[in-house]
Amino acid sequence: MCQTRSAAWQGSAWIAVVLGCVLGCGDSRSPASKHERAAGAAQLPAKPDLHPPAVPERFPDTSFSVSGLRSKKGERLGRPTLVTGFVAQIHRCPAGQRICDPAPYAYLVDDLARPYPRLLVGGTRSSKFDALTDRQQVTLAGTFQTTSEDGLYFDPSGLLVLPDDVPSPPEGATAPAAR
Repeated sequence: MCQTRSAAWQGSAWIAVVLGCVLGCGDSRSPASKHERAAGAAQLPAKPDLHPPAVPERFPDTSFSVSGLRSKKGERLGRPTLVTGFVAQIHRCPAGQRICDPAPYAYLVDDLARPYPRLLVGGTRSSKFDALTDRQQVTLAGTFQTTSEDGLYFDPSGLLVLPDDVPSPPEGATAPAAR
């Protein structure tokens, strides 16, 4: 009697599996299929250019680019240097204030759309910071160092320290005699 019940269960299980397959599977050629692709091609945006723009190491006027100077760090440290770049950021002392915290500084970049690599530019209140404006392309002369002599500026990848902007003597004036 156990064998007949077992055979009956097996038979009904097979019938359920066959009916499930026949009734459960729809016509795969039906237009309402979820996996059917729409006609036409996808409109994707153009691939972005992930390569940085080519910036020369040196310009025709012999000034360095920011990335060019940083790549020659070992050769240029402690030497007077000309650098051409765009002013990406600038901080000046408020008008009428001789000393301020932080000290005046600027950052130069090769391309305003790509803010790195950048070069810290430091100096004193009497340096050429008043002549600089944001987003301006400039060529600056200074000394390439990692630390300024007064210790106000430090950047291990290098910084440009501007000299004091000494006004030129009026015409006809004689320079003081050297001692």
